[in-house]
Formats: sequence, structure tokens, C-alpha cells
Amino acid sequence: MESRWISFINRLSAEGAQRAAVLFRILESLYRHPPRAYHNLDHVRNLLQVFDALKAEAQNPEAVEFAIWMHDCIYVPGRSDNEELSADAACVFLSSLNCNESFKCAVRDNVLATKHDKPGANRDACLTADIDLSVLAIPPKDYRENSGKIRTEFSHVDDSTFDAGRREFIETFLGKSSIYQTNRCRAMYESKARANLVEERGTLST
Repeated sequence: MESRWISFINRLSAEGAQRAAVLFRILESLYRHPPRAYHNLDHVRNLLQVFDALKAEAQNPEAVEFAIWMHDCIYVPGRSDNEELSADAACVFLSSLNCNESFKCAVRDNVLATKHDKPGANRDACLTADIDLSVLAIPPKDYRENSGKIRTEFSHVDDSTFDAGRREFIETFLGKSSIYQTNRCRAMYESKARANLVEERGTLST
């Protein structure tokens, strides 16, 4: 992960040679606090693999990739502003790299799209959101393992409270005409994601 990050940052900015390694240490620290079973750098690694397969779909692939790296760097279970704070952190990183304002805005739009509360602001934001949701369409066994990791992150709440929140999450996506916003991801993931969500819904107590 570190070597990929350093190579990416060196391509992105003339400041990368001086700052990429330090920024990775900061990024690692962010993804470790609070301790996370799911929203960690393993999750980012998995999404980067999806991004690599879909890179040709992006208009500004560097902005999509940067957003994937940063989108969960601030994550406190139960908070409603994790994406906004992660977008702020992304902009701080980009400022240290002397990236321009238009690139910062593109990254911010992409990170905020992973809140999944409204359609993406543009094509790349939609793609970033879809890449984040690709985890809904993984093989059922892996999906169940991820669900268990998310439950671990919410170990501070009782089963009834967690199941109610999870059911709301599931119903929100099942209630959409399409979970995915891009044609490519809809074709690749839609039916698998719906099957996984329906299966998980059947395991919930409320």
C-alpha cells in the first residue's frame, strides 16, 4: 500500500517526493483511530482493486483514486459527518501537495458521494460512490464476513439497536430503483448486491 501511495503522489504533485512518505504515515494513523474492523486500509485496498478495473470509466482518474484513499480516513461509528470530515482531511493533504483548487473540489465531490445520501455531483462522483458500494456485490461468504466486521465496529450498541439501524440502511438501498449510478457498475453489481442485502435483512432481529 505504501509503495502504491508514494508512486501515486509522486505522479500527482511535484511536492510528492518530499511529502508522500510522511503523508502515508499520517494516513495510516487516521485509518487506525479509532480501531476499526472494517473501515480500514484493507477496505481501501479492496476498493483500489475495483478502481483499477474501472479506471477507464473516470474522467479524472487521479481525483477518483485520491478520494478512494481518503474517503474513510475519518470514521467514528454512528457519526453523521464522517464523509465531510474525510473530505476536509483530503483537502488538507492536497494543500500540502500544492494541488490546485479545481482538483481539491473534484476530490471533495468524490469523497462526499460516498455518503450515499444523494446522487453524485458528476460522473466521477457517481463512479466513486459505485466503487465504494461494490462491496455489496462480493461473494455471499465474504459479504457475511464484512457484515460481522461492521458489527464489531458497533460493539458499543446492543443487538436490537444495531439491527434496526442496519435494516434502515438495507431498506434505503433496496428501495432505490438502482443501487448503482453508472451503467457499468449497474451491469456488474446490481443483482448481486440486491441478493446480498436481502439475505442480510433476513438475519436481522427487528
